[in-house]
Amino acid sequence: MKLQLGKPVDTPTFADLVDAMPDREFQKATRSTIALLAWWKDPARVQGLVESLGLSMAEHTAARFESPERAGCSTCKGRGKASFTDVMLELGDDVVAIEAKRTERRYETVERWLRKDASANRKAVLAHWLHCCLELDGPTERYENLVYQMVHRTASARRAAGKRRAHVVHVLFGDEHVAEYVRESERAAALLAPNGEPRFHVVVVPTEEEGDRLVSVAASDDDDAADRVREALLADRPVFRFGAASVRWSR
Repeated sequence: MKLQLGKPVDTPTFADLVDAMPDREFQKATRSTIALLAWWKDPARVQGLVESLGLSMAEHTAARFESPERAGCSTCKGRGKASFTDVMLELGDDVVAIEAKRTERRYETVERWLRKDASANRKAVLAHWLHCCLELDGPTERYENLVYQMVHRTASARRAAGKRRAHVVHVLFGDEHVAEYVRESERAAALLAPNGEPRFHVVVVPTEEEGDRLVSVAASDDDDAADRVREALLADRPVFRFGAASVRWSR
């Protein structure tokens, strides 16, 4: 499997990927990035996830971590921070956008995001995701009750897939807030994928931390804390115990 980070930059090995990750990803032990990387270390787990979605690993599978998608284009004139999907997994005819969660509850809705800054630019950015990327018609107001992050992650998946099949997968490390993510994914699928494309999935990975080693390392406030988290992820002794991934909901 080819590993990449960002725009992309090739990271030939898992250790290269961990080393290239920004320090901010390792500042809290509860960051979903830490659990995601620890889980990704074993390729058999990734293959199990792919198979649970009814898909197959491709000969030239590529995984791009922190995959960016611009928030505007020449049509909508939107400007803003890009959407960064945790992993964009390319499987030949299928592209799987993976959003990892550990303890986080759902993020803010479109309506709340717009209310924080009622500028024309934010409306242009929203129009970019909905109209330019997802090719949806109609007023943007009908999408205001959706989780904003789900909107731009879905748009990113659709744009990355092109003419291939797109999937939006929320991987929950632990069983917190499962019903909440299923509910919000149902809403997103109904409005953002009226023709069944992209497909949406909520996957749960049973997760238990091995002791308090990671918590004590990530809680350190010195300059070397992030490097010690990296060392913990790369060590032979596992940081987490993971169960088999199971699909709780798909559409």
